[in-house]
Amino acid sequence: GGTAGVDGIKFPDGTIQTTAGGKEITTMGYEVMTADGSTGVVAICSPNKAVIGGGCWNMSAQDLRHSFPTNANGAYYDNAWYCGTSTGFGIRAFAICVNY
Repeated sequence: GGTAGVDGIKFPDGTIQTTAGGKEITTMGYEVMTADGSTGVVAICSPNKAVIGGGCWNMSAQDLRHSFPTNANGAYYDNAWYCGTSTGFGIRAFAICVNY
């Protein structure tokens, strides 16, 4: 994955992506949200943003059981990413979000 910037998404090899799906990335409101916890963690997009992808980092190398988009805070569309383990050790959820 790349890092969002004013001019697009910059990737580790130095290339910059400025459009996606025919839209300027800067107008899409691209952001990556994170959340840390144990057993079950939800990374939630900012208001008026939808999740388009996500993932999990199991910080303790324990069993990762769940990784999927979900809705949070009463949203009627997916605006978060859920990660779950079978143990109570550290886990980080990532949500890739754009304007809804």
